[in-house]
This record gives sequence, structure tokens and C-alpha cells, in this order.
Amino acid sequence: MQQMIKVSSETKQCNITFIIGNGFDLSLGMKTKYTDVYADYIKSPSSSDIIANFKKELKSKEANNYEKWSDFEMGMAEYAKTLPSEEVFVKCVRDFKGYMVQHLQEENNRAIEWIRANGNNQAMMSELSRSLEQFYDGLIPNDVNKMKAMMRKSNIVRDYITFNYTTSLDEFLVARVRHNKFLESTPIHIHGKLGSDIVLGVDDSEQLSGISYSLTKKGERAFVKTIFNEQFDIARVESAKKVIHDSSII
Repeated sequence: MQQMIKVSSETKQCNITFIIGNGFDLSLGMKTKYTDVYADYIKSPSSSDIIANFKKELKSKEANNYEKWSDFEMGMAEYAKTLPSEEVFVKCVRDFKGYMVQHLQEENNRAIEWIRANGNNQAMMSELSRSLEQFYDGLIPNDVNKMKAMMRKSNIVRDYITFNYTTSLDEFLVARVRHNKFLESTPIHIHGKLGSDIVLGVDDSEQLSGISYSLTKKGERAFVKTIFNEQFDIARVESAKKVIHDSSII
């Protein structure tokens, strides 16, 4: 992990922001990789020939070593160029997304059940606290000294920005509040979270250039993250920007 440090002799509050990715869930044993979802999705019943062909296309990409969610998203942008219409494209995206949500929800439920059953475990809470309070372990001494100096003379506020749809992080923080009796910030789910609208797709419309049909707002909402956020929840983007701007350490 890389840290950004802004040092000020006038610092009264030290805002520490943790940016969380899929590695957090994977470390809990959750099956949240693209390959976990893909493996079961291509075996599931297809509602139409369009979806059956889409699954064949995904299977053909095995040779391309698609492993990360970004691999799928960029591969889907390329696949869009081979499709005859926006309607077909949106149908494929929504079918995969629906299956993905179902899969991740099952993994999420399993993780939350485990966290709630073990939330009073002293060793687990101690390890979580160590990770959050001594995050600088392993960094070069000069950076560590700067961080310690800043934190000693400041009121510390921790914020969390997560790319995950799951709520395992949220549940851990709730357990930490119960255990330590102090407040924690609610994580910002920058791509949405299970149970609400989630974002899946490319970063901008340019990455879908080269298709033979025009994309309406419906198509852009289906697979362009920035368009989706602008229309569904611009507030979470602005909140994340503010948290980052106000951060002393990231």
C-alpha cells in the first residue's frame, strides 16, 4: 500500500483515509473475484440465445487470462462492438450483473454471519485495531516518523472509501464500535453496495467507441460508471472527493 502524507505544524486534526479493494474480502475467504462469478455464471441456465451466445463469448476469453474485474469490463467493451444493437448489449450486461449480485450477496451473507458470531473475539478485534492504528508498519522510517509525529499532536479521524459492493467492512466497523465503544465513520461505497444501485462498467464513454450503434442514456447508464453516478448518486462521488481532499494520510 502507498500512503500520501501532508504534514503541517498547525495540524489539529489528522484525517486518515483507508481505500479498500477486493483484497479485503478475499482475505476473509470470500469468493468475490471475477473468476469466481464467471465460473458459475457460464454454467447457469440461459434465458435466451442472446445470453447463451454471450456465455460462449466469455468462455472463449479463458485463453486471454481474464482474472480481474477490470479485465471483464474492458472485454465487455470490446464485445459490445460485435453486437447488433444497444438492446442486446444492455440485455447481456444486466443478465451478468443480476447473477453477479446474487453470487456476491450469498458471499456477503456468509461473511456477515461469521463476523457477527465472532465480533466479540478479542484476538480478532485486536488484529483489526492493529491494522487500523498501526497501518504504517513496514514503511520507511522517515515516513513512519512523520506520521507518528502528526498523529501524536492531533485528533485522529478515520474515513473509509471502498470499491467493494459487499458490506463486510461495514460490519467489521460496527463490531469495532461495539467492542471499543467509540465512533467510526460509515464507509463510502464509491461503486454502490449490495441492496442498492451498483456500478459496473468502463470509466467513460470513449472506451465504448467503435460500436456500430448509438448508445442512449439507457445504454450509458448500464455500463459507464461516470454516467451512472451522475444520474443515480453524485453525492457519494462528491463525498469521496471531499474525504480525499481533507485527508492528512491516505
